[in-house]
Amino acid sequence: MSETQEVIKLPIFETHPEGGTALPTSVGWNHVQLASHLSGKTIQYTTSKPSTLTGGNRRTFKVMEVEDVFESKNTNEQCVRVYVADMDAEGAPLKYRTLHVNGIQSLT
Repeated sequence: MSETQEVIKLPIFETHPEGGTALPTSVGWNHVQLASHLSGKTIQYTTSKPSTLTGGNRRTFKVMEVEDVFESKNTNEQCVRVYVADMDAEGAPLKYRTLHVNGIQSLT
């Protein structure tokens, strides 16, 4: 890895023995590795407030592409700007969302 390449913390998702859902453990990944790992995957994301769509704090998105990886100026947490399909809303258009990396609970 290059000395100038920024490294971020990313949950690594491991296969759960009871059905393939993923469980995170932390490790440093650079932006390219993070984008590569998330692209094309379906993720479960924990929101800070209950969703008006699902009523709970968990949302499901299919990541079509990762546009950016950055650190939030407000919270200093690592974030991703992703283009997603909302799996909780059938027929919803694709749209961009900004997600905190540590809110991603599972990856398939």
